[in-house]
Amino acid sequence: QTSNFINRRHFERHQFNLNGGYSAVAESGIDGLFIFPNAMEIVAVGMSNFLAGTSGTTELDLKWLSGTGVVVGSIFSTTPKISSAAGNNAYVFKNFADGFEETGAGLTVPVLSKSTFAQGDALRFDAISSQSGARTAGLYIYMRPI
Repeated sequence: QTSNFINRRHFERHQFNLNGGYSAVAESGIDGLFIFPNAMEIVAVGMSNFLAGTSGTTELDLKWLSGTGVVVGSIFSTTPKISSAAGNNAYVFKNFADGFEETGAGLTVPVLSKSTFAQGDALRFDAISSQSGARTAGLYIYMRPI
């Protein structure tokens, strides 16, 4: 029973960042790549925004690479989003393993279309859109070995 608890609760985390002011950002690979050191499964995703902008929505995405230069596509069927209406210190979170989610007004919960990755696969962090005048956003992935 103890090993099942550990297997269900153990995870690793990686954080992609937009540090400081990021108004009018829409860029591929803005915080580089994460390369999977082992075969892994994403079990949860979170997104945060520290200081709300005056308008607009911050939308972040992760693109799956199955080899060097081979971009397969987004891992999301619905990307996480935070609108300026969500206010300061806003975050959205979804645990796909147990179904828990943290959401509210101005937040879009992510939905994964791909959750398992082979050793050597990679994820590229893309900023699709951003709030005007916002500061410091992040996208967090929580994963476990498979």
